[in-house]
Amino acid sequence: MKTSLIISTVVYFLTLIQSQDLPNNSITVKIPENAKKLVKSEASTYIKKNFKGENYINAKKNIYKIKNVVLAYDDYILPKGETKTLIQIKGEMEGMMGELNLKNDIVKSEITQINNRQYFVWQTLSNDEYLYTVISDPKYKKAIIAKILFKKSDKKTADRILSDFMQNIAFKK
Repeated sequence: MKTSLIISTVVYFLTLIQSQDLPNNSITVKIPENAKKLVKSEASTYIKKNFKGENYINAKKNIYKIKNVVLAYDDYILPKGETKTLIQIKGEMEGMMGELNLKNDIVKSEITQINNRQYFVWQTLSNDEYLYTVISDPKYKKAIIAKILFKKSDKKTADRILSDFMQNIAFKK
């Protein structure tokens, strides 16, 4: 899980620097009815027991367990000024993976558009554990950063959770 930890560290610091950690309930997300909201201590216990690394999921303010999948996210209002584009973030992540000789861990690295918003979707696989990261386009000043952590055997469920999650993100005006 060393790979996922490195990836998570990079994503965490790239997004933290960019967002300046200004959470603001600027986004609403419809969470599945069968999701269990976890407090940080519950999330930490569950992740330590079931996964090889925490991947900074406990740093998120919204953490849910849906079957065997952990979904966590934060929303932000970005400070005024220059922000990185999704293309820059994607290039930095891919470049970092290349420098660390971890490019083979990348399952998907793409910018996609859903409901008139662009997102960078980053998916990695290491030691039979997936980590998905979703970053919304920072140009709108309201952003979301989400992570989904799961075992390879739960990929079908996690893919459905990712799709539903991204379709149900609503940015407040």
